[in-house]
Amino acid sequence: MFNTAALEVPSATQEVKASAFSQGLLNGKFFKSLTKKPVSKFDALLARATKFINMEDAQAAKKESRGENRKYTEGGPLLKKP
Repeated sequence: MFNTAALEVPSATQEVKASAFSQGLLNGKFFKSLTKKPVSKFDALLARATKFINMEDAQAAKKESRGENRKYTEGGPLLKKP
């Protein structure tokens, strides 16, 4: 969506696109990551966003494979590890 809109403004620089994209983010882990280690180029921002999405997907898959998303097992509630 953002990429499509950005293409409609051919004069927008990498820096302007990166700034506009960043301003539209919600306060979350990715936004906090960008405030700690900002990027100025839009291409770098997209690459970082892709890595962040892949990391979140991998974490979710790991939780799912461990059964951490389930509240109960057949034998009763799951116990938290100490």
